[in-house]
Amino acid sequence: MMRHAGSAKPPSTSSPRNCGASWGCIVPREAARLPRRRRVVLESRRQWRRGALPFEAGAGGVVFTSEQLAEATGGKVCLQGEPGSVSTDSRELREEGQPWRKDGVSGGGVRGKRWFLALKGARFDGKTFVPDALSSEDCAGVILEQGGKRLFLESARAAGKGLIVGGAEGGLACLHGLAKYVRGHYDGKVVGITGSCGKTTTRAMVSHLLRGMHREGAVHETLGNRNNLIGLPQTLLRLPSDSAFCVLELGMSEFGEIAELAEIASPQVRVVTNVGRAHLEGCGGTLAGVARAKRELLDACNPGDICVLNQDDDLVAEMKPSLASSSSSSSSASAGNEVPIVYFGRGQGCDVRILSAAAWGEDGMRTRVSLEVRGKGILRDCDVCQPGSLAVAANVAAAVATLVALRVDFDLPTLRQGLSTYSPLQDGRGKVKEYFWHGSQVSVIDDSYNANPTSVRAALGMLVESGSAGSRKHVALGDMLELGGAEEEAHAEVLAEVLRLLDQGAVHSVALAGQRFGQALQSAAVSSPAAAAAAADGDP
Repeated sequence: MMRHAGSAKPPSTSSPRNCGASWGCIVPREAARLPRRRRVVLESRRQWRRGALPFEAGAGGVVFTSEQLAEATGGKVCLQGEPGSVSTDSRELREEGQPWRKDGVSGGGVRGKRWFLALKGARFDGKTFVPDALSSEDCAGVILEQGGKRLFLESARAAGKGLIVGGAEGGLACLHGLAKYVRGHYDGKVVGITGSCGKTTTRAMVSHLLRGMHREGAVHETLGNRNNLIGLPQTLLRLPSDSAFCVLELGMSEFGEIAELAEIASPQVRVVTNVGRAHLEGCGGTLAGVARAKRELLDACNPGDICVLNQDDDLVAEMKPSLASSSSSSSSASAGNEVPIVYFGRGQGCDVRILSAAAWGEDGMRTRVSLEVRGKGILRDCDVCQPGSLAVAANVAAAVATLVALRVDFDLPTLRQGLSTYSPLQDGRGKVKEYFWHGSQVSVIDDSYNANPTSVRAALGMLVESGSAGSRKHVALGDMLELGGAEEEAHAEVLAEVLRLLDQGAVHSVALAGQRFGQALQSAAVSSPAAAAAAADGDP
């Protein structure tokens, strides 16, 4: 539930973070003349503001009244419903007495009503699931696009549920409006992280460090891989008002998406990890296009925001943040009001400088890194439980630079403890899985999610550095997607790198899957004996 602690007073409209929501209330004398159902809803709304209604992070999310839903979505209340959280998945509306799923999205906790927001996509229409939602005991009501009133007003009335008809721009705009409403009433710090490679690890590492340095429940972060125009708003709709930090990952597949996500999230700390050949198809097919898309996070900054940039990446280092036009319309565009930047990397001028990084441990599955943190000193020989020294060092430096930008008070011994206890938890994001097979230990580095040439090279570096003496190393690669016109060249370059490692004995076998790698292999067979031998073994 979003509320201002200890007060039912309206938030100041002068705050740049305020979304301008109305918090007016109806006096008891006026309420007494209303129908009983309306009086119950008004009393629930007053309890919502006082914090009397149960709310727990993971039990469904931020609780809204009917009026707040209509205001946030730019729509109107057709039928009143009970206060509740918002879900875009009708399966999350369970029968009374059944627990919420414990999958990291709905978790255990205090139960409550839910509003079902029907989204429409290229392959689905949420209105199809409205009858199922209305039949659920846990459903408070439904939020529909314009035109939905005609279809479902009577069935919602018969079920005793609420009905909100959103603004003219559709269901996705309603979801974004709700997320902006939550963000506008949230008083904690928001971090926004983007990049072609490493943004998920950086986000997870920042969250891990902040959790260890603050109280339990102080950090809310992106749920799983929900970093797009649907997933990021969903993450904000589960934001507890008492979390001190909200760490968000911003992904994209084309121009304009990060700008829209940044408008929704309004982060005070904006992080760009790197620019690589990912999602080229939606960015003009060039690295410059990807850099332009990533730079959208740095546009329209608010006064007081801080940016965190990778100085080792030329395309990132040359990015210049800008204030929003409304903020710079006066004399605020002067040098004294420029957006501050915290740099990380290996250069002399970095605020967080990588001094060294190397594979560590008997099996090489850890990284030993040394950092110099401006104003803190030098952290020497810190072990991080993740292979791939170059990528890990960059992620560590980005995470520490984010703490610096947040002005978190920490010392080097505390930082060492935090980094040494971090381990990647998400499948497909560099997670190492251990198996026991035929009497031997087998380690699998899983970096399969949404791979691109930059992330594949980082994963290959992890593999080459890892493993004890005498261990055998194998590579399995599938096609990389959304590369547009650079698709053929990108697969050829990755294949050339893998074959080079094979020729050197750094890896012992290579398995390829997919038409794109198959074509690259056939082309490479003309000039490479290793490729010719591999192609002769059969179609990949």
